[in-house]
Amino acid sequence: MILESEKHVDARPRDWTIVLHWALPTFSKLLPNAVLANLDKAICNPRLDFTPDVECLPCFNGITGDLIFKSPMPGSRRVSRQRLRQVLLEGLDVQWDKMLVDISSTTEHVTLTFADNSTVQADFVLGADGSSSTVRSLLFHGDPRANVVPSGYYIATVIIRHDEAAKVEPVHNFHPVATVMMGTCSVVGLGSMFSLPLHLST
Repeated sequence: MILESEKHVDARPRDWTIVLHWALPTFSKLLPNAVLANLDKAICNPRLDFTPDVECLPCFNGITGDLIFKSPMPGSRRVSRQRLRQVLLEGLDVQWDKMLVDISSTTEHVTLTFADNSTVQADFVLGADGSSSTVRSLLFHGDPRANVVPSGYYIATVIIRHDEAAKVEPVHNFHPVATVMMGTCSVVGLGSMFSLPLHLST
């Protein structure tokens, strides 16, 4: 059973992408064949011919534009986080709008209490709720020593929408999946998040 604080699968309008590479063998072992068969629905650009030139991550000098290196990533696929969630949810028992407020346990089971006053008993609980984990905070009773220590690094995301093929083409020609550029004090990633299916393109 999955207990999710969000109200539904599309509750977060902001999307992001993930490159699946080393995790793909694990995916293949853990996921049912029916789910794996739908993985293409999450790919950012399912029309690509996935050759070695596509299945790699090039890194450029952000000042000169010269190629520094190109890391092979055989079998890699760049996917939309939102669409990947939709694929992975198939066949799962998900209870939405469950905001956790308390955890208690005995020698026999764990009891979860939610903001709507409902409770669930379980043999074990796996908290997959991010760096500001409510599960961790409740287990450690708010002890600040359980908080995540900031790394000091910052990540800024800029999403630009281009609806015209002429504007998108230069990005795809640079690399159709993703590239990295390294400057003197920053690292920049560039890539397409979503490409329309062939029958919808103009």
